[in-house]
Parts: sequence; C-alpha cells; structure tokens
Amino acid sequence: MKVSGLLPPGGWFWAVLPLLVAGALGEGVSAQVVGGGEEGHALLQSCTLDDESRQAPCVAAIREARAIQAALGILTLGGSPVPGSPGTVGRRLASSPRVSISTRTQLLRVPLPTPETDVDGLQGDGSAFMLGGDATVAVGVFDGFFLAPTVGGILSVDALAGAHFLGLPGGAGFSRWRMGYSAGARLGIVRESFTLPGLAITARYAEVGPAVRGSLEGSERERARVDLRATSLRATVGKELRALGFLAGAGWDRYRSDPVVGLPGDSGGGLTGQRDTRDRTVYFAGVSMTHLVLQLSGEVGWSPGREDGLPFPTTGFDPARAGIFGSLGFRLTF
Repeated sequence: MKVSGLLPPGGWFWAVLPLLVAGALGEGVSAQVVGGGEEGHALLQSCTLDDESRQAPCVAAIREARAIQAALGILTLGGSPVPGSPGTVGRRLASSPRVSISTRTQLLRVPLPTPETDVDGLQGDGSAFMLGGDATVAVGVFDGFFLAPTVGGILSVDALAGAHFLGLPGGAGFSRWRMGYSAGARLGIVRESFTLPGLAITARYAEVGPAVRGSLEGSERERARVDLRATSLRATVGKELRALGFLAGAGWDRYRSDPVVGLPGDSGGGLTGQRDTRDRTVYFAGVSMTHLVLQLSGEVGWSPGREDGLPFPTTGFDPARAGIFGSLGFRLTF
C-alpha cells in the first residue's frame, strides 16, 4: 500500500501537530520554578512586610495556596487521559472515525495544611479526601501508518475534550463543587495488537474555576482563593492479556495560578496578582475488562511532592508528601 494513500487531506498537519504541541509544552520543563524561578518567588516577595510577626503567617498562607493548587491539578488531570485506554482509537474507515465516550470517578488523598492555626498563625500537618469525576470524548482524526497487519497506528492522532467536576470537602474548609474543562490531542506511537502493546503520548490543557478555602477569623474575607490553568503530558503503555487489559504510565504537569490569600489583621484585599507556577510528576497503573464495545477499568496512582523552598518552619505540614488517588471508569467505543 502506498504511504500517500494512508493520509487523509491535511493528514501531514494532523500527524505533526501533537509533536509541535508536546514540544511547546515541554519547553522549559527543567526550569527551577521552585525556589529558583522568578514566578516561584513572585508571591513570596509579597511577604516582605514591615511587621516581622506577620511574615511567618504570610509564608504559611502561600504554602496553603500551593497545596490547594496541587490538589486541584491532581484531581483534574489524574492519571490516564482516557480510562483503560493505552493508545488511540483510530478510524473505522477513511471517512468514519471511531468515537470513545468515557466517564470516571476518582478519589484523591492529598496533603493539606490544617484549617486551624496555632497562636503564631501557622498551620499544622493534615490531609483531605477529595472526590472528582470527568466525562471525556476521544475522536479518531488520523488512523496512522501500517507496516504490517499487526504493526499499525503509527503516528495516529485522536482529539480529546473533557468536562471535570471536583468535589472539595466542606469539612476541610472548602466551598463545595468546582468545574473545569480540558482539551488536547493524543499521538499514537503504535496501536495495540496481538503481538505489540499500545503506546501513546498525550498533551492536554485544562482550566478549573477558583476554589475557596475558609475565612479569616472575625471577618467574611476568604483565607485562600486559588484558580488553576494546567498543561499536561502523559505517556501510556498497555496490553490486553487473556481477559484483562493492563496499563501503566507516567506524566508531567505544569500548574499556573493567580492565588489570592488573606492575612489576619489585613484590612486590604490580601496578597493577589502574583503568578505562581509549579511542576509535578505523576505515575499510574490500571487494569480493565472489555466486553464488545463496553469497558470497565480501575486505576491507582501517585504524585510525589517536593520541598517548596519557602522560609520558616512548616509546623508539621510536609509539602513533599505524595498525593495518592484511585479511580473507576467506564468507556464506550463505537
């Protein structure tokens, strides 16, 4: 078969697009935004206050905002972009794409400073369980190249779009539900077959509306308001063996927020307008069962934290603790 016959009109553009997107997202991954980059220090510079007794609570407020940012990011982006799927869905015919519709429920345990503070205004160590859900649609755009009957889907492309629902615990001081969206593309390295596992790389962009946590004592002002804009890369590999499918993957996320944090005794609008950017990695594995066009899948994963480079003691809260999650998903492909 001629290679040119494998590309639909504009096929070269769709085949190269995810590579360009992945390159743009990956640029500067090694930038030291924690304790070294300008954006990482921008919010911290706001804590240069005349009253030294308020500097430690100011840093604690930034640490809390960063913990909320990480929680939103992990709960939104999770592990596999499409539950139970290690690769692209492809196309049934040249003029007819395959479509995959999936839903997923996810439970996350994430480290979080306690809502209560000590006499110095500092917070202790804590954690919270958060519930999230998403609905994702994947559409096969380009079926890829085929080198042999069992070696195909090379450079295949799917388009992805998702809606995300985040249940934030009121017992931990949060306003309840938040919503977000994501969009991206998945590039297939090779499609799963009888002899080969499926391999793919996915690039996505996501946004989540601001999450609000708590209020200052004696005031109606919010203690922390954190939004999220995130870029994400995921690499997945998987193979069906007998009746079960197995999947594993790893990813990198970059979170961006413009948090607003309030300080005790501050009659102004709080610390605001300072961009805070953080990188995070995630690792995950899952198992699935497929019957005809329906699939049930489960997944577990973890996202390690790291030291935040902020001054003043954490009073027990460890930002380097990992976030751990598990999910259950359903997928229909037609």
